[in-house]
Amino acid sequence: MRDFFSILSQLGWGLTIGALTAAVTALGQLAAAVLCVLAGGGCGWWWWRRRRARASADPEI
Repeated sequence: MRDFFSILSQLGWGLTIGALTAAVTALGQLAAAVLCVLAGGGCGWWWWRRRRARASADPEI
């Protein structure tokens, strides 16, 4: 009987650690995706603003 409970305990710890690892990994990937979107949007906004300023300064562009 002790072996049975030992196996159940190990299974429980394995599931708990696995779930925590999966949750932390998912949060990390979500944070990385958000940072990429924000960085890309910032670069796009800066490029668009610069292009617009150049166009208003020089109507030939």
